[in-house]
Amino acid sequence: MKRSAIPILAAAAAAVVLSGDGFSARGGGPATEVVVTLKAPPLSAFGRSLQSASHAAYLRRLDAAQNELARRIGAAVPGAQVRWRYRLVANGFAVVVPRAAVGELRRIPGVAAVWPNIRYHTARAVAGPEQIGADKLWGPTFATAGNGMKIAVIDDGIDASNPYFSPNGFQYPPGFPKGQTRFTTPKVIV
Repeated sequence: MKRSAIPILAAAAAAVVLSGDGFSARGGGPATEVVVTLKAPPLSAFGRSLQSASHAAYLRRLDAAQNELARRIGAAVPGAQVRWRYRLVANGFAVVVPRAAVGELRRIPGVAAVWPNIRYHTARAVAGPEQIGADKLWGPTFATAGNGMKIAVIDDGIDASNPYFSPNGFQYPPGFPKGQTRFTTPKVIV
């Protein structure tokens, strides 16, 4: 696994964790939740099978290293609370600490990086078919739904032999077919 992928994976893992805002680490004022990563690669860097004895042994090593680092963090930042652990796609954990202690975390031996835990929200102002304008495609009834529509699939991965793409009952529109016709039919024109 490339080193540049580890921060991306850590950030992705952090995105699914609830924000630490609103929590208060014991004795430290306003708290924040951050993701602390370790230098050793996560388990996913060693292949797909997670059932082998060597993978189980590596998970135990990751656990031991994380436990030791959590102990160091607890000694350096009283009240720090480890909340979530990551071992498969990232090697690290989320920890709630006083905001003022984030800089201290970076100086603790064994810490590769400290990432903010950011909460992302989906845009909910518009949801469903309206979001992509699909609601305007339906006719007044299902009997006329899609009449007059032309659909193009820009993907060489469709199976033109699928019965759904049967050209029976269709004719090429004026000016078609154009160019390569190996994968086009009167129904699949582009």
